[in-house]
Amino acid sequence: PNYEQIQLKELHKPLRREGVYLVTDDSNGIGLLIAEYLVKTCQAKVILIENKSFPQRGSWSLWSNKEEIVGNKIQKIIDLEETGRLQWDCMDLSEYEPVEQLIKQVIESYGALHGVIHGADDFNHTGFYPIQEIDYGKPADYFNLKINSVYHLKKALAPYQLDFLMLISSLAPLLGGLGQIINAAQCSFLDSFAA
Repeated sequence: PNYEQIQLKELHKPLRREGVYLVTDDSNGIGLLIAEYLVKTCQAKVILIENKSFPQRGSWSLWSNKEEIVGNKIQKIIDLEETGRLQWDCMDLSEYEPVEQLIKQVIESYGALHGVIHGADDFNHTGFYPIQEIDYGKPADYFNLKINSVYHLKKALAPYQLDFLMLISSLAPLLGGLGQIINAAQCSFLDSFAA
């Protein structure tokens, strides 16, 4: 794809103070960082969605000492929930019905939805694999969530006027990197979709 430099001020629409934002998190926690920013800086109401492969709430106590990255992420979610401005949930974004229900629920509960920041990926399939470890007979395992969720969001959001829809991509399609072939392919799709 061709990339061109743009001036963000041409596209910039400010975040709303006390706005309502839906954020789908990725395995690296970028969505969680964005949610934290929205809660603390904009006093926004944030609905943070993890993919169903993320540990369920009932098992969180098991993660506190086992996996530092996951344990830290869980603790940050708990801390943000205590502000009363974050609603957390875990769901399958690769199916349309849950995505449609989520959008309707958010609008019914909060009266609006101002923006969506989408970065969801599969907690178990982060896209970092040496080429020889990729099972080419099962491409859906690697692409189902990332690709389907974007189409489902587009369809479910069509009736509503948002300030923005932001897709979280990476530089992998341009820069590559060891073990980045799946991430590069996923992000190439996102870049093309957004263009």
